[in-house]
Amino acid sequence: MAEGAAEPDAKRARAENDQSGVLGLALLVNRPATKAKMEWLYTTGKISPEDMSDSSLRQLTEFSDSKGVEVIEQYNDADISNVRNKAGFFGGVIKRFREKGAGQPGMPPPGMGGQW
Repeated sequence: MAEGAAEPDAKRARAENDQSGVLGLALLVNRPATKAKMEWLYTTGKISPEDMSDSSLRQLTEFSDSKGVEVIEQYNDADISNVRNKAGFFGGVIKRFREKGAGQPGMPPPGMGGQW
């Protein structure tokens, strides 16, 4: 019974994770350097396309191409050996990057989207 009960929970969690991987890197079509860096990150194994949420990829489009690359580099530099939710952690890196950059030229204020 425990195995069967866990299966629907896992499916529901996956569905709630913003349909991870549905749109994928296509979201980064206008950010070639960010897209290339994300593809590189996938090859390192630090995160897989299945672990990544479309929401996080969409948030990367709010940054300029060079800033998107910086976000990915910050994720890559982090110790994720004990991270269970890599997409959530990636989202946290984006949030911290935004907060750190608030008030600096070329960075959106926290909670603001747009072309940065």
